[in-house]
Amino acid sequence: MRKKIFVFFLLAFLAFTTIPKTPNNTIVYGFWPDWPYLGSYQPDWNTLTHVSYYKWTLNSDGTLTNPENMSNYYIIRDQAHQHEVKITLCIKSNDPYVIDSVIANHQTDFINNISKSLQMYGADGVNLDLETPNDINIITKTSNVPLFENLMANLHATLKAENPSYHISLDTPWGIKYAATFKNANLKKYVDSVFLMSYDYCNRRTTAPNSPYNSPTRYDAIDSVSETSKYFKKNQIILGLPFYGYDYLTDSNQPGANITREQAIFIGTAVNNSQVHGKIWDSNSNTPWYYYRSGNTWHQVWYDDKESLRLKYQYAKSKNLGGVGFWALGYERNYSTIWEVFNETN
Repeated sequence: MRKKIFVFFLLAFLAFTTIPKTPNNTIVYGFWPDWPYLGSYQPDWNTLTHVSYYKWTLNSDGTLTNPENMSNYYIIRDQAHQHEVKITLCIKSNDPYVIDSVIANHQTDFINNISKSLQMYGADGVNLDLETPNDINIITKTSNVPLFENLMANLHATLKAENPSYHISLDTPWGIKYAATFKNANLKKYVDSVFLMSYDYCNRRTTAPNSPYNSPTRYDAIDSVSETSKYFKKNQIILGLPFYGYDYLTDSNQPGANITREQAIFIGTAVNNSQVHGKIWDSNSNTPWYYYRSGNTWHQVWYDDKESLRLKYQYAKSKNLGGVGFWALGYERNYSTIWEVFNETN
């Protein structure tokens, strides 16, 4: 009898002293690309709550094409579950015609294929990365707003009936700048979270920050959250942060220089290179940058680091957003101390 009482109190103690994975039980959501270079990479599993494996490609008839590296998916899924991290399937299309076709004529097929895939691949939910819908559907010649809402309502009803714990998330560009489709407050009833992609703010013509914050002159993360909050609950918003920047070929070493070419750069590579070329802090965007010369060509590199990401993370916490997320896992692999930022409680 004493042994049973001891076990009972031990279990009760453990239940009340379990440390949450993240402060305030917020979401920490990372995208895991199916690109093979990741090799033996491991993220900070103790910090992540959700991983979305990128990508299942959406076709115009509602079918899905599997990622190229499916064998890696199973490895990541099992590792995620071992660490009590949910894994979702990222469904991708950048083709407005494909999106128009699916929501006009193949909604049921699309939803059924998502449902089958979740069961087949042992996933915990779905992420929809459909960033470029038209305002007017080219097939029906009507607004895509009610069509997309109908898709999300039916998807939510179907998946939640099968498994109430399935996590449904929707990706939106910063400021919901691309489409009226996302500017619909009814959508918040059909998603668990919305991944706000707070990066790629630069116009690609003149050098500028990739992910500005609290800027007096630029549209930035705060503006994006404010706009998105008009349509979704704040505790649904996951503030998407970049684990990358851009190396711009320019005509000078001054901010705002003309860009002749660009190349993405991993956050860890940029941080390491800044120690050679000299980090410059841009107080207008609260992000770092540096410049260097290669032959006769100027380069400017605008990126994020621990300092700039910490500001945005603290902002997300102060506004009680749903959490933060990253594009993309693996980009930080030679800068693993970045995870310290997201383990801070203050």
